[in-house]
Amino acid sequence: MNPGKVNIIIPVFNQEQYIQQCLSSALAQTYRHFDVTLINDGSTDHTMQIVNEMIDRWNVEVRPKIANPTDGKWIFEGKLNIISRENRGLSESRNEGIRAGDGEFILPLDSDDWIEPNYLEKTIPKMMEDTHIGIVSTDMQYEGLLHNRIPPMGLSLAHEMQSNDLPVCSLIRRTAWEQTPGYETIFVEVAGSTKILGYEDWCMWLSILKRGWKVGVINEPLFHYRVKPVSMITQATTKHKGLVRMVHLLHPDLWPNG
Repeated sequence: MNPGKVNIIIPVFNQEQYIQQCLSSALAQTYRHFDVTLINDGSTDHTMQIVNEMIDRWNVEVRPKIANPTDGKWIFEGKLNIISRENRGLSESRNEGIRAGDGEFILPLDSDDWIEPNYLEKTIPKMMEDTHIGIVSTDMQYEGLLHNRIPPMGLSLAHEMQSNDLPVCSLIRRTAWEQTPGYETIFVEVAGSTKILGYEDWCMWLSILKRGWKVGVINEPLFHYRVKPVSMITQATTKHKGLVRMVHLLHPDLWPNG
């Protein structure tokens, strides 16, 4: 494990409209000790064409390189790792990206969201100040259809058992993640075949918190969450009860009666 290093994990499936903003926000971090792992989960649109154009334009290669800031390109000292494979879903993509890294810390970032340039610079010191902190969350700024600013509220296991109130993009200590089964694929079937997936991040937070890890908070809007008319979360909320039931079944120690 590489002390102080962060692995930013970006799973992507058909996000040609948003991937440039997401990836550029990851590469532009002012904290220097990080890698970005992008998992192309079988995209069939122009997502990877856009990614490759970004690599060429910014002189960012898939190995360590420092770009010249006078050229207007990002100063990027880490690696951009790209994993391409057939579609397996969000949870498997995150897990594969995390397992491929060696950083002490992990930051999952969905490909239609983005972070401020000082996200890591602000969150890493909070993680360092207490070895019992397993998660560091920041305020979440809604973008798109909504513009609310939401502080993280799931600061205890008791609260998080009631509802998922931690941002999906939160810094995670790798040691805490390794004590869990990883992100689990959670779905319910509709009409016998259609799968509605979601709440995998909620299941992960429960897995970490029930092992005694604490949550650190930075009350600044460093994470931008895009609210769209149709997304995984909007589809998931239509089957909220079924997905909650699956979360309960995956944590029988928390809900012995299901």
